[in-house]
Amino acid sequence: MALRLRAPEFHAPPRSLSIASRERTPFDPFPFNFWARAATRLGFAVPFVAVALVARNADVGFATPNDQVFAQISAIDWHHGNVRWVDHLYPPVGTVVATLAGRVIPLHALGLAIVGALVAGYFLQKLLEAMVQRQLTPVERAVFLGALVLNPLTFYLFTENTRLAAAIALFGIGAIDLLHFLRLNSTRDGFRCGIVLMLAALTDPIGVALVAVAVVCTPFLLPPGSREHGRWRASAIVIAFPSVGAYAMWAFLDWAFRGDLSESFGVASAGAHARLVALGNFLTSTAGVLFLLLLVCAWLLALLSRGPSAIVMVTLAVSVFFAAQIWGFGSTHSEGAPFLIVVTSIVAFLPSARSRSIALAYDAVAVALFPILWLAAANTASIDAWYRAVASSTGLPR
Repeated sequence: MALRLRAPEFHAPPRSLSIASRERTPFDPFPFNFWARAATRLGFAVPFVAVALVARNADVGFATPNDQVFAQISAIDWHHGNVRWVDHLYPPVGTVVATLAGRVIPLHALGLAIVGALVAGYFLQKLLEAMVQRQLTPVERAVFLGALVLNPLTFYLFTENTRLAAAIALFGIGAIDLLHFLRLNSTRDGFRCGIVLMLAALTDPIGVALVAVAVVCTPFLLPPGSREHGRWRASAIVIAFPSVGAYAMWAFLDWAFRGDLSESFGVASAGAHARLVALGNFLTSTAGVLFLLLLVCAWLLALLSRGPSAIVMVTLAVSVFFAAQIWGFGSTHSEGAPFLIVVTSIVAFLPSARSRSIALAYDAVAVALFPILWLAAANTASIDAWYRAVASSTGLPR
């Protein structure tokens, strides 16, 4: 009688055991202590808060995406007797958080930047945790996080384009949970992934496309011996259901109050050709070449780590993002976002550093991030102007 071998299952260890008394598992948070994790998140957020405070006094010379969001929420008349303000609430989570930080506190656009700084702190701690789970050494983690953080592009996105950066960060956190759900059979992470992706979809319109990326990537993330149609469909339902349910509820409320869904959920597909031309101009520019170079680095890393499915997932993430931009989802001011999506996908989707050669490949990509992200910021007009304004007000080299 043939024996049928089952892949080993990972189980979360009892909470009573200390991390020193057992071997670390893929489920363990990092740092293991709650207060240490909170301190790590706060430590990552502090530089972003400092830059946000400096940027408020700098003469940037143009309206940043956060300025435009604050102008949008300032136009909402919450005291009006009718419900026309529902038109301006989409996406609801991003708009409500912006209203609380910008009008209720009130800190205006600075409130949005501080929210972005806190999101960046949480996001970077989760990336650090994922790199520990993928067995990268402390030096490799430091180089990778340093390359991601120490450049104007990342600071600009989180402090001046908070809604978009938050949606991408939530997508990255959800993708890490998705990998645990599918590869390690962690039901808890599966439900958490669905909730996090729902928050991404309700934070920025582009979040809908990022949820679609996670759903489509599901069959590629399943272990080779368990890719039955039933399992990947069930897994896709688990991660997509919260987003679909939230959108259905919002559509019902919009229809019940106004009887029209076109303004809240409509997309500006009429300008699709112009946005397609703009995308072509970006890909043929210096910043576009740098983006393609970063994408090639992700592909090579996937091949060297024997995870070719990661090539599909990283490419799919940026392709769906560009398609959503062309179709009219989200803001047209998404400078720097494709770079953050690729870096997030590298950490979220690529496998563990099981050998020295794979670890060296991670190191090479991390080192390459430094010049790529700096040159990308220098060759993106809005980010370069923002950085020069901030640098001139602090005495930093421009």
